[in-house]
Amino acid sequence: MLFPSVSGDTVPVLLAALPSDTADMRASFANLKPAFDTFERWFGPYRWNRVGYVLTSAGAMEHATNICYPDFAADGTLADEDLIAHELSHHWFGNLITCARPEEMYINEGFADFCASLFVEDLHGEDTYRTETRKNHHDVTATTHIRDGGWFALNAIPSDITYGSHSYAKGSEVARTLRGYLGDSLFSSGFKTVLAEHAFSAISSEQLRDALNAATGQDMSDFFNDWIFQPGGAAFMVDSFSVVPSGGAFDATVHIRQKTRGGAALFNNVPVSVRCVGISGDSARSIQNLGGASSVITVSCPFEPVAIRLNDDERLALATTVDDREIGSYAQITLVNSDITVTSSFTSSAFPLRVEEYWTPADGLAGYTVSPDRWWRIEGQLPVDEPHGLKFNVDGRDGLITAFDTGLMQPAGGTAFNEDSLVVLYRPNPATAWGVVPASISTIGSATDKYARLDMPNLNLGDYAIAWRSQPVGIGAVPVKTEGWRYFPDPANGSVSVLAPPAFPAGAYKVVVLDIQGRVLISLNASGKQTNVDVSKISSQVAFLNVIPASGDTLTLGRLHIVH
Repeated sequence: MLFPSVSGDTVPVLLAALPSDTADMRASFANLKPAFDTFERWFGPYRWNRVGYVLTSAGAMEHATNICYPDFAADGTLADEDLIAHELSHHWFGNLITCARPEEMYINEGFADFCASLFVEDLHGEDTYRTETRKNHHDVTATTHIRDGGWFALNAIPSDITYGSHSYAKGSEVARTLRGYLGDSLFSSGFKTVLAEHAFSAISSEQLRDALNAATGQDMSDFFNDWIFQPGGAAFMVDSFSVVPSGGAFDATVHIRQKTRGGAALFNNVPVSVRCVGISGDSARSIQNLGGASSVITVSCPFEPVAIRLNDDERLALATTVDDREIGSYAQITLVNSDITVTSSFTSSAFPLRVEEYWTPADGLAGYTVSPDRWWRIEGQLPVDEPHGLKFNVDGRDGLITAFDTGLMQPAGGTAFNEDSLVVLYRPNPATAWGVVPASISTIGSATDKYARLDMPNLNLGDYAIAWRSQPVGIGAVPVKTEGWRYFPDPANGSVSVLAPPAFPAGAYKVVVLDIQGRVLISLNASGKQTNVDVSKISSQVAFLNVIPASGDTLTLGRLHIVH
């Protein structure tokens, strides 16, 4: 065979196998040409004098021009076509340039894994690419530190895990994120330049950074500091937002927090997509640079947003995993990317649900050890008067690949962990304090083996976390009737804004601020969907923010920290 190259040359292709294996090999390699075309389009011309594959019984090795390929993966099907693409892509990453040190094996193997996903995207489309990258992202976020025995910077991988999950799977995720930082055009042109200027040489992470700086005109220092030169990861979350009309559009002021895991310092200058969602499903997206412990941004959209989502295009491998789908009439359905099971009756109406799992510490609550490992945010449209529930598997067993809760299941304050102390926490929004919601505990045989299941019968939209009672407490259940109400900012200085749920009649409520003794500090009739309450004349203190709808039932939204 001959492959025409973008250079104008033709590249000979040789596939070698025992006579009995040639037919299967030919069938399994049917998409070798599309892989060749994908890599030339993204990274420039093939620089070698031929493409060669030879079947062996001893695994795969990317020798330049003569790849050893495992015979079991050439079985006449296309099941391992991504492996064929991975090995071919080493002629750009691994052979044309190679890592300067084995500690930086991600330059070879991580980029090759990412190249295989580019091949899948070109051949099978964006939906297949999204499905596969979501799976890889979950595997990396949830298990890489378990598989490799710790959190490591990509440029400092220990020798015993040179070919571990960090180098391959996390390396692929970081390459995908670099694509998201630069955009397709600049990512492609930048690497074409880097590969041309550093061809047939070893390259370090620092040299790669500097070469990309020169090739793209972008300062990649923060990217390498955040994603390459330190372990762990980071997630950004919407804390609150307010909306005001602006001409024919609306301006949303969004308060955002960042949390990290695995020993990472706070990330900086991260180009996160911010998506405004309207009540009818309208959508507007922009890219905003985020960094530090907190950020405040203002985005404009042509409709009034009722939700703000971050990185929902999943361009960046942040420390969140997500399932976004319609839930039908099932006894139960497990959402594999967010590690949660939704229960519903066979007569339940279908409804959309978005579950985002944050792999960062949850906010704390006095008297409880709240998970430092993960928590959930659930959005969607629940059918009225139909029961739905959640099931959480909680696993802190050392060394197991499913042990996502090892940080939670540790002694605290002199109290030993026991599964009978586990609880589910809920809050309708981040402005509201956590409260305990009813859930049954199944210790699955033993209350001390750090493996249990929590069944929660009443699903509401909002945030969820797992905790255990590590001190005597007297906290009550969370008031779920406050679902959809928001207030911001908290802490407040001059004023606090109260925003009613989208379906709530405008102005049909009163805002009441109480001090800790229950005395009324402010009582104000609402002026619309959003009511601004002046707290500038109230002394600094922790107060309680309530709303009283026309029905007369007082709803406590949560604590309000007034600071001056």
